[in-house]
Amino acid sequence: MENSPDLQNFLFANKQTFVLILTAGFGLLIGRIIRTMFKILAYAIGLMALVLLALQYLGLVYIVVNFDFLYDMMQWIYGQSKNLGVAEHLFFWVPMIYGLRQKRLLGFL
Repeated sequence: MENSPDLQNFLFANKQTFVLILTAGFGLLIGRIIRTMFKILAYAIGLMALVLLALQYLGLVYIVVNFDFLYDMMQWIYGQSKNLGVAEHLFFWVPMIYGLRQKRLLGFL
């Protein structure tokens, strides 16, 4: 598109178009800020996990995984998702697609 006065008048004289441009711009800005906050949170959680693993390696703390609790939680999640009718998707399709995506077999996802 050419940068002409007619185009500028069309974009900025129409209030609805101008508000739409501002809304889209602020939406992109807010989305970038939220993504950055989630990345910082993920890195902080990862750093804390690494510190805990290092402390366990040094013998200062002892981390125990309660597999019975994890088993009960997975059974409860499966039961709830089966009641909703999404158990097949949650426990088969989502991990399969994610695995294929990690192997770069699905170029479109």
